[in-house]
Amino acid sequence: MSASEQRFHDIVDASADWIWEIDTANRYTFASDSVRGLLGYEPAEIIGKTPFDLMPVAEAARVRPEFEAIAARKAMFRDLDNINLHKDGSIRHVQTNGMPIFAPDGALLGYRGLDRDVTKQKNAEAALQRLADDLKATLQAIPDLLFELDAEGRYITAKTTQEELMAAPSVELPGKTVREVLPPEAAQTVMDALAAASRNGSDYGRMITLPLAHGTGHFEISVARKPALADELEHFIVLSRDITARKIAEDELRERNAELERFNKATVGRELDMIDLKARINALSTELGRAPPYRLDYLEDNARKGEQPPANAGPATPAG
Repeated sequence: MSASEQRFHDIVDASADWIWEIDTANRYTFASDSVRGLLGYEPAEIIGKTPFDLMPVAEAARVRPEFEAIAARKAMFRDLDNINLHKDGSIRHVQTNGMPIFAPDGALLGYRGLDRDVTKQKNAEAALQRLADDLKATLQAIPDLLFELDAEGRYITAKTTQEELMAAPSVELPGKTVREVLPPEAAQTVMDALAAASRNGSDYGRMITLPLAHGTGHFEISVARKPALADELEHFIVLSRDITARKIAEDELRERNAELERFNKATVGRELDMIDLKARINALSTELGRAPPYRLDYLEDNARKGEQPPANAGPATPAG
């Protein structure tokens, strides 16, 4: 065995990847021992099979044309994703790299390469994608508007539902700042909220008012600082909740309360004027030697109790 052959065999024995060789009919002519860990087969069980024999039927139908096109060009290839079946029937995600083997006259003799098990990586990517899809569906179900802003108030992303409540179409927002999109007072409120969230981690309860197609809209904003790596710029998640209906109801309630207060003050004033008039009539009646026509003795009792006089205090029985 030459030094180069020994070096090759040492690398094969030490590699965790499965190293293989195939001929021009795609039949395995060599399989390293690492195939045991990857697919559960002994190397001898692989010899004579093709890569497509180790794949699910649909996967073989997908990969075969792709590999045949590569072989037709006698080209090398890297990171060819494919799915293999373990001997126990379980799925293995594999990345395949290959180099063409040439005869001295340049004729293609086959391919030599290696397969790397990327099942854990692919499963993790799939789990992350499912999580992202679940999060997207959850966000789409929330009626509030969601934005991601950087520390300069620049839009990074915007939730795409309820576009009629946005100050601009969501596709136009990324790259723009709140000062370019919102009225000055509203933009300053958002920037103040970002600054507070930068200091404290979050900020809640601020309100902005925006002109909408159907009138004026009122929105309550909440801001949370997004976790970031040490070398990343600060980003913030901003939730904007439409509180227009609540604000209108609150304003109407406030106006009704103010109106009721004005009415109460006017009513009390009239009652006091009536009591004063009754007291003067009583005084004049006393001067004329007549019995006072109105009973006002309850005033002293109410004054001691801290109560207001009744509005309908009737006249006393007049003297005969």
